[in-house]
Amino acid sequence: GDVYKRQLPQVWTQKIGVNNVRVYASANNLWTWAAYDYYDPEAVSGGSAIWGTPPLKTVTFGLSVNF
Repeated sequence: GDVYKRQLPQVWTQKIGVNNVRVYASANNLWTWAAYDYYDPEAVSGGSAIWGTPPLKTVTFGLSVNF
């Protein structure tokens, strides 16, 4: 998956009394889709695509704070 993270500048974090603040976001399978329900174009059996549950799309956001 792809991960995007940023650490806030210490000038900002010192104003609120913390040493470090990091914001992040992660995503998996954002660009996987099929025109049919329950059809997974990435699942191959015997050389052809099969019917099955497509991979889940997941997006995670987070915040890490160190005092």
